Amino acid sequence: MEEPSQLKRALIDATAGAISGGISRTLTSPLDVIKIRFQVSCVD
Repeated sequence: MEEPSQLKRALIDATAGAISGGISRTLTSPLDVIKIRFQVSCVD
């Protein structure tokens, strides 16, 4: 089996990184919103 070229491998790595970054941001963003709402809420 033939090794993928360096350019093809770089594109695969960049695509995988972009997808994983998008997934992680999608999962952590709601948690950040909850954290910020707790921080700015007034406790009386």
